[in-house]
Amino acid sequence: MPRLSDPHDQLVPEEAVGSAAVAAEQLGSVLDTIDPALLARAGYPRGRPGRLTRRNTASGSPERRAVYRVEYVWRRADLGGGETVRSRLGHGPADRSMPALADHPPRWLDFTGLTRAEARRLARYWSVVEFYLLREGSVIEIADRDREFRRRISRWAPFRGHRLLADPAAIRVLLERRRASGQPVFYYTRGRS
Repeated sequence: MPRLSDPHDQLVPEEAVGSAAVAAEQLGSVLDTIDPALLARAGYPRGRPGRLTRRNTASGSPERRAVYRVEYVWRRADLGGGETVRSRLGHGPADRSMPALADHPPRWLDFTGLTRAEARRLARYWSVVEFYLLREGSVIEIADRDREFRRRISRWAPFRGHRLLADPAAIRVLLERRRASGQPVFYYTRGRS
């Protein structure tokens, strides 16, 4: 039997109400950090008209933080199991793909379906490759950078079951082979295009 999760909502299936209650319960501890009087003025619990809004509160004030917190808690509590706020807003999953150089044997791998954290990690790898290996310098400077690069990357945890390549000579050879064969060579550079 469907029941209402809030008087302002449409009829919601029983299991959706249960998952919303669990989410609200988990986020309730976050609400404990805000003054209850501010939460009440911001419209918590749901269904009460809030006297505080984004328009009548100063940016960064405790009142504005209470308004944002209440909005977030209810938006999060309304999500079904596994649904994200991003998907609720109509955005599809981001199709992120980036290459990486894997060790044993040294090779170029293309990874698809990356999360933001994974894409950030691979971007960091390419940033380190560019910083240590793809810059001009004297033979002594290059040897020092190679040593530092190898030391730094070899300590990183595996990425999706593959160790990232930490051998500077192998990286230079793989990049040059790709460049010579006309294949696209990707390496991360900071900044927005």
